[in-house]
Amino acid sequence: MIRTAGRSRGTYLFAGVSAALAVIAAITVVKALESAQSEVDAARRAPETVPVVVATRDVDIGYTFTKDDVAITHLVPEMVPEGLAFHALKDVTNRTARTQILANEIVRKERVAMQDGRVGLNALLLPGYRAMTVTVDQESGMVGLIQPENFVDVIVTIRPDDQSGHTKWLTETILENIRVIYVDTGVPKVEKSKDGKRISQPTSARRKPAITLELLPEQTEKLALSVSKGDIHLVLRGESALAPTGDTTEGNSPLSTSDLIGYRKPRGRRSYQTAEVIQGGRTETARFDRSGNRIER
Repeated sequence: MIRTAGRSRGTYLFAGVSAALAVIAAITVVKALESAQSEVDAARRAPETVPVVVATRDVDIGYTFTKDDVAITHLVPEMVPEGLAFHALKDVTNRTARTQILANEIVRKERVAMQDGRVGLNALLLPGYRAMTVTVDQESGMVGLIQPENFVDVIVTIRPDDQSGHTKWLTETILENIRVIYVDTGVPKVEKSKDGKRISQPTSARRKPAITLELLPEQTEKLALSVSKGDIHLVLRGESALAPTGDTTEGNSPLSTSDLIGYRKPRGRRSYQTAEVIQGGRTETARFDRSGNRIER
């Protein structure tokens, strides 16, 4: 009897331990399944996104956005520049691009002109300034290197008005620290349809490169005169040009070619002769023209 009772207690203890372990294992499996299901559900859920305005096609500098040029896409917050992106189409339409923006690119605030009612290149000009375009040669214009928002110096190679000094072609810097607004390399653009295929176009001849500069009114007059008298060269400035656009000369007096290059007419021969005139005890110097008539001072 004693042995039978001991075996029964051992059997019950083993069964109890086995049952406890089975319960623990079941709970562990259930928790593992719940965790796996949570991960699956999280993976199936769409990530949190924010609406962002992007360009639907390539947009050039000076172009005014229409509702067809922009669209809303949803991106995860990590892909959106904080405080620099637009989140509504109405904030971009009817505004002007300050730089080129490519298709599917986020429209950033610093790349769009202020919303003040001005459109096109007019929206890119500072108050009181004018836009003027000059055509340049490939070599003299550094085409391909000069970009919008760069600053340049303008040099003119020109012949003086007055040739009495036997002066040859001279070169002079006439404008300094001038802001570049737009660059047209003269290469015909390839138009593409919405599906990305090239639209067939007749062959267009390459034009001379043209660069649009931001100038004060008196600077536009000087540049116009320089273009009519000589060859224009642009020099890219290497330093950070944050100062207003400048001029190498002062004043708004009428311009001439000699003024542009700093040439001054040499003095010619005198048109009179001098002689000492003695009257009594007084001696004075008098001027006489070529006919011998005295010139009164």
